[in-house]
Amino acid sequence: MQVGFLKKQLLLLLFGLAVTLLLRWWASRRPDGDRRKSDTPEQKGDKGTVTRKAPGRAGGAPPLQKIDIFLKEVLTAFPDKTPEEVQALFPRKYEAHGHVVVVKLNPGVTEDAFCRVAQCFARAFMPIVVDRVLLDLQGIVGELRRPKLVLAYGVPVEQIEYLATAPRYITNKWKSRPDVRPCCTTEEGLAALLRQYARAPTFTLHVENGIRYSFDVDKVMFCSGNTTERMHFAAVDATGETVVDMFCGIGYFALPLAVHGRPAALHALEKNPDSVAFLTLNAVQNKVAHLIHPQCGDNREIGNELVGTCDRVLMGYIPSCKAFLRRAVSFLKHTDAHQPVGVVHYHFLADKMDGRRVAQQHLAEELGAEVSERAELSQLRCVKSYAPKQFHFVADVVFH
Repeated sequence: MQVGFLKKQLLLLLFGLAVTLLLRWWASRRPDGDRRKSDTPEQKGDKGTVTRKAPGRAGGAPPLQKIDIFLKEVLTAFPDKTPEEVQALFPRKYEAHGHVVVVKLNPGVTEDAFCRVAQCFARAFMPIVVDRVLLDLQGIVGELRRPKLVLAYGVPVEQIEYLATAPRYITNKWKSRPDVRPCCTTEEGLAALLRQYARAPTFTLHVENGIRYSFDVDKVMFCSGNTTERMHFAAVDATGETVVDMFCGIGYFALPLAVHGRPAALHALEKNPDSVAFLTLNAVQNKVAHLIHPQCGDNREIGNELVGTCDRVLMGYIPSCKAFLRRAVSFLKHTDAHQPVGVVHYHFLADKMDGRRVAQQHLAEELGAEVSERAELSQLRCVKSYAPKQFHFVADVVFH
């Protein structure tokens, strides 16, 4: 029975593949003259509202790519430019967060040269409306990892739709929260946060794996390269656990764990007051305000009441949080023999083939032989490339 079922599945797969190849061959034979004139993007209205469909082609062919739309827009606006010149201006690296896009300039492209075509770049994201294009010229600066960005293109603040809808949406989520105390904010506190932050043109929304992250791109960072690790925490079973996140940020890892992992409580420690504010807003709109308990300050000085009470510790900070390992282990529950019990998720940098050795070395250097020998590296994940020959790893360190 099983063999027959597998044969049927294989035949269906082959049939579907044959149909797909036939359709692609047929579409490729259609002349360019059959493309619809309506495929050309058009922007309408006096408030930046775009009422056009995503650029596409007739006959079922794939839609135009962003660089294709960018070429059309720039060559129309600047007919003296060549396609090669325009292609050189299109950013190889950018991050899109809702209505805001942050760009890193290509080598050799000046700030002034890109700013002249920044509106064309914004239009390349249709049907998503991009109201702000920012240039990342300096990267993340300082211990609090604040971005330094320059405006390349923007519409007036009153034309940004998300700023009009976000306060109402977040407030409604607070009102519909589970009637559980304590909560990470009050109605008055929430209203004050919205007045302080939700009026900035760079305040935006990033939705990932069902989790809503609201933040100001001009105040805090959001690394798209950590997507797989954020998704990993959505699959972690923390049922009934007490969790502490030592470097919580706006809730990068804490939110998916709180939403999907079913912890009893998640204590969020964070030094950047802006990040704590956004974490509070995000806890409310993801309906976990009763689970997340933010504290603002240095995790070596705050959270002393959590020592010896936690089942799981998150250490999501790079380039290095090695010096915080001893503090992390102190948060774990301990046996009667004063041995730690629980899980530490430790982030660090290492050569691609050297992750396990480096993690073990860090544990031994910071915790000593007696404690580190009891630690099991149950899982090691390579998250992303961080710098030449340096990779971002996460080690799940289990103390039995």
